[in-house]
Amino acid sequence: MYIVLLIVAYAVLIFLFAKLMIAYATRLTTVWVGNHHRDADEILSTGCLPSSWLVKTQRGTPRLRRRPTKEQSLRRLRKIIRYFGRTPMVEDEETRAALVSQLEGVHRRWSSARLEDLVPPNLR
Repeated sequence: MYIVLLIVAYAVLIFLFAKLMIAYATRLTTVWVGNHHRDADEILSTGCLPSSWLVKTQRGTPRLRRRPTKEQSLRRLRKIIRYFGRTPMVEDEETRAALVSQLEGVHRRWSSARLEDLVPPNLR
């Protein structure tokens, strides 16, 4: 009888652990995808570094992060371009091509600009 109870308890623990891991993976994916889309939207609307790269909210209080170097910013932008080049989260191929083209244009502009020019005016 005890063996049956142990097996049931073990099965319940495995089931709960699996549910927890699925919920955690879903949350991580949602945050990651959301951040990419938010950053791309802010980059395309302002032409500057996204505020999430410059400001960290800690316990509801915004604090300035250490400013990324130009190379770090370009690397992050390339990652966003790669993401939109292959994600299924884009409406159609025409939208994907337009989005990637706009982001590549921003990358070219950032490559020739000074880092100070990439920071939004409200965070300088």
